[in-house]
Amino acid sequence: MSSSSPKKSILDKDLVSTRRDMERSIISMLLRSKMAVVRNIHRLDVDMFSDETCKIIFGTIKRYRKKVGLELFINDIKKRKKKIFGKGADNIKKRIEKLERVFVKLSARKVSTDKIEPLIDEVVKYARTDRMAQVMFKYIGLVEDGEIDEAEKYISQEVFNVKRESGNVIVDKAEVTEYLNERIEEAQKISDDPDYIKRSYTGIKGIDKATGGLWPGELGIIEGGSSIGKSTLLMEFAHYRRLLGGKALFITIEMPRDQVEKRYDARVGGLNYMQKLKHGGISDKEIKRLKKKMKATGKRGGKIYVASVPQGCTPAVVEQILEEYKMNGIDIDTLFIDYLDLMELDHKVWSEQHLLGQLSKQLKGIARAWQLGLWTPTQASAEGLDEDSVSESSIGYSRRKFQNADIFIEVLLTQRDLEEGTITVQIVKARDGMRNQFIRLRPQFDKMRIKEI
Repeated sequence: MSSSSPKKSILDKDLVSTRRDMERSIISMLLRSKMAVVRNIHRLDVDMFSDETCKIIFGTIKRYRKKVGLELFINDIKKRKKKIFGKGADNIKKRIEKLERVFVKLSARKVSTDKIEPLIDEVVKYARTDRMAQVMFKYIGLVEDGEIDEAEKYISQEVFNVKRESGNVIVDKAEVTEYLNERIEEAQKISDDPDYIKRSYTGIKGIDKATGGLWPGELGIIEGGSSIGKSTLLMEFAHYRRLLGGKALFITIEMPRDQVEKRYDARVGGLNYMQKLKHGGISDKEIKRLKKKMKATGKRGGKIYVASVPQGCTPAVVEQILEEYKMNGIDIDTLFIDYLDLMELDHKVWSEQHLLGQLSKQLKGIARAWQLGLWTPTQASAEGLDEDSVSESSIGYSRRKFQNADIFIEVLLTQRDLEEGTITVQIVKARDGMRNQFIRLRPQFDKMRIKEI
């Protein structure tokens, strides 16, 4: 039958070589760093490697996670030689010697483990593409043999399997003392360079002091009433991330992309948004000043990418956008979504409270999976709009969002704020910071700015 024909590759020779180089780089990183092993072993499988040498070495790494020395590797190969080389294989001694040489070479290669994740992403995509190609080859073979029903049954099942294989649950596990030295080393690096871990600071000293910043993998929620300044505050956070040289992604559901960009122009240029940008009253002098300030604020290489999703913005769509940026070589470190209440799920839920709870839970999962900080605003419950402060017990409607957040900020409009044209931010929750801290801010909504008093 033609369906039993040998496996083919859809990749040309250059791509095959590129894939092999990526695989060998990953193996080098795994051999040089136990932390790289514990953080990434769950994302890989032997079958994902196309290079036979990488398959064999990775098999040993997976079997002996704590230690993979040359002697252990050779002994493991000798134990599994029938499984690896097949019964009656010729020149087994020469094959083992060749593997030994490759192992030594890869162990000595100078590589940075910081780049392992994008390499793994590429290898996983290559493996998935090849896997799908094999499915298609077999499907075509069955069709050519006239076995249409069998072909339809086969491809529907196999496509499902490939999709399921690409969405395995991530489980990161280890014994607590196993990576103690790596944790100590990381703590020392943070002491020497506080920005070694790319925390997302807001630029508002009171908030940053109380929370310690939003760490990679954490979810921050800004709650408040309508038109109180949640989106402006979100933009302020994104602006500061750009100032520090970060790569921020601002996903807007509420407004068109160009409107968000014009608001940011107002923020940077100190321009009246409505008079100068929305209605087109900007002068040549102001244009020159805007361009100069935009260049100055981006001198550290920081970027804010804006993506507008007017409808159907689910957590899956958010991940798709992140994936597209990553494929273009852009690693987003902080994500801003404006805003939570306008997002959707792929399935029906029994209440709006349940919807927001599920959405915030999935957004936290995205923050952890992509190792980025994620900020999103949300609407406060009606009964909490006139309060001078909130507590966990009084949040009520927002409890599910509150429980999922690592940092939960409430934007208040007290009587004093009404009299003095200010707003008050309460840190209701900070996982590793101070709770119930109050910071007074003075918004300039015409220029899209918010400053601490």
